[in-house]
Amino acid sequence: MRLDPDPDPRASLSLRWPAEYFAEPKASVSSISAEDELLAEQQWLWLEEVLTKSKEKQETVYIVGHMPPGVDERHLGTQHNQLTFTERNNQRYLDMVRRFAPVIQGQFFGHLHSDTFRLIYDAKGNPISWLMIAPSIVPRKAGIGSSNNPALRLYKFDTGSGQVLDYTQFWLDLPLANRANEPTWQPEYNLTHYYALPEISAVALHNFAERFTGTDLSWFTRYHRANAVRYHSGSACPGLCMLNHYCAITRLDYDEFRICLEKEQLALQGRAPAALMPTSWSWLLGVLAVFYGLHAERWSGGCNNCHIQRI
Repeated sequence: MRLDPDPDPRASLSLRWPAEYFAEPKASVSSISAEDELLAEQQWLWLEEVLTKSKEKQETVYIVGHMPPGVDERHLGTQHNQLTFTERNNQRYLDMVRRFAPVIQGQFFGHLHSDTFRLIYDAKGNPISWLMIAPSIVPRKAGIGSSNNPALRLYKFDTGSGQVLDYTQFWLDLPLANRANEPTWQPEYNLTHYYALPEISAVALHNFAERFTGTDLSWFTRYHRANAVRYHSGSACPGLCMLNHYCAITRLDYDEFRICLEKEQLALQGRAPAALMPTSWSWLLGVLAVFYGLHAERWSGGCNNCHIQRI
């Protein structure tokens, strides 16, 4: 995104938005009306116009907003209260990012008070764009899993290309600050080092998110500790909780998010008995399997086209 120097010599150190990239926000009303619909459509057209101009001029842009697309990763399931956009507008935003992904160097959002990220994929399933969702300076207490310590970030980027290179996050330990009666901000982590990323890109973040579904849970544990800025960092997030984070990160489309939960839940259920089944149940099922194997031929008259080797 281009920033032009302010022509006023008294403000030579300041920056201003070029008029073509700026739109004055208008006051909104509480109820949805035809006027609201018109204003919303004008915002969409403005965003598309800015992205089109940037593409034609071979510029790169950042998209900065408050409420991110997709769902809140900490609210389990598909409840309506975790959706930030309407379904139509959510899909419209994702489609627009896919169209202009080559010029979008990064997307930055907040609102959720959590430390997380999102990925957008093309029609073939290739990761093409990323979103960073930063926690807030204002603490939030909404129960374990939804609360956070205060945090802020210092981004490092290439001033020529606009490519985001890294960031360092600083945090405030609220319990410690209350005991000492003094706030002490300290570095929490550096993104590329903390997650062992070669770079900040959609592909690198996709590869990191895929580690959540593997057998090494240490990577998700690191992510989950940072997700609430170390607020109750020892709290567990197994099974469906972890799955909710994974699907929220990789499936911003609402329907795809629901399908991800359903599909991966079945996979979890398929793996759970072998790992969690009590020994007594395993022994009983083993006996039943042998019993069934010995008597199956008598009951069924033989095993036709049977691909399972019985004991």
